[in-house]
Amino acid sequence: MIGEATRREDGFSLLELMIAAAILVVVILGTGSVITTTTRQNFMVREDAAAMRAARAKLAEIQAYTYDDIIAEYGSGYTFRTLLVDGTTQSLGLEVSGAQQDEGEVVIIQDETPAEASYGRDLDGDGSPDGVDLNSDGQRTGVITAPGNSIFPLDLNGTNGTADNSVAAADMNLIPVVVVVRWRSMTGIERRIQLMSVIGRP
Repeated sequence: MIGEATRREDGFSLLELMIAAAILVVVILGTGSVITTTTRQNFMVREDAAAMRAARAKLAEIQAYTYDDIIAEYGSGYTFRTLLVDGTTQSLGLEVSGAQQDEGEVVIIQDETPAEASYGRDLDGDGSPDGVDLNSDGQRTGVITAPGNSIFPLDLNGTNGTADNSVAAADMNLIPVVVVVRWRSMTGIERRIQLMSVIGRP
């Protein structure tokens, strides 16, 4: 009798082993989830940094051009490839109907009260431009009018009015430039970075 009780105290019952195994599984799954989430966030941070570098470099390149050459060079459907994570060329462009797209795009605004949805390429294949966010509200569908948290409306041609819907390139004293980098993330999510600047005639 005494030996039997000692044996029970020294060992683990099947129930105790099952509970311990269940706890271990929960800990392992939790740790795996944390590692997966952290890895995904690291990828996204690296992608954001690389895309922002690419956008800043393109904006600096545009600003180095002479004023008269900016619209001629960048004003009509200008796109560019980017060097993404760790200096390695990645094919991270969004795919539309199976066609690989350039990640980078330059948009020149020639409207003093622009509609955001009128700009950008049609990367999602719905027949309409994808739009650009000109007032930093996270949307790309607004018509930019005063007052608001945007640089628009702008007097692009120096006529002391801000209602011209189409300003000829030769008449522009200010050129609003938007640089957009869009890509399909390594995590599978469609993402974008956008920078905007206004270049004035010297």
